[in-house]
Amino acid sequence: MDAYARCRAMLDDAIALIRPGVSTAEVAGVWPRAQEFGFADEEAAFALQFGHGVGLSIWEKPIISRLVSLDHPEPIEQGMVFALETFWPASDGWSGAREAADPGAVAAPCRSEIPCGHLLWGVLLIDVLQCPKCPGRMRSLAGVLERVSVRAILVHLGLPADPPQVRMARPPPSPSEWLQHSDATDAA
Repeated sequence: MDAYARCRAMLDDAIALIRPGVSTAEVAGVWPRAQEFGFADEEAAFALQFGHGVGLSIWEKPIISRLVSLDHPEPIEQGMVFALETFWPASDGWSGAREAADPGAVAAPCRSEIPCGHLLWGVLLIDVLQCPKCPGRMRSLAGVLERVSVRAILVHLGLPADPPQVRMARPPPSPSEWLQHSDATDAA
């Protein structure tokens, strides 16, 4: 089987499992171990057989990978939206194939189900709900989504109202950053 066919088959096997009640470990379990496609361990192959949530940030929880999911499984719930990616090396020894798919939402997402602290951490890599004056946690009271309203508020506060210049995206958080953030927010 060529590399692209192998990637597609692995991707289809994972897509078939995406539904409420299935764990991320079950999905990651259909993908090969890192050693099966030339890597020393799962950390070296991280993000080659990979799934992640998609929302306001492109790399959201839950993460689906053999490195993270087998030891820290999370349930797939209604409202989650995923992207799945697979890789397999070609027989020539230096190239390979990559397949990616967005199997769509498990069910229609609802904005009120999205924890803003998780979304902003995924984009900014800072915990925006950590109080700057004490060790306590803050909470979101409201979200302003209309562009005209957001601009009016920013102008009133004397803050920049124009969007920032487009720049290259940062790399996704490392597995240890995801786990560290997950532990901190789950405890709150």
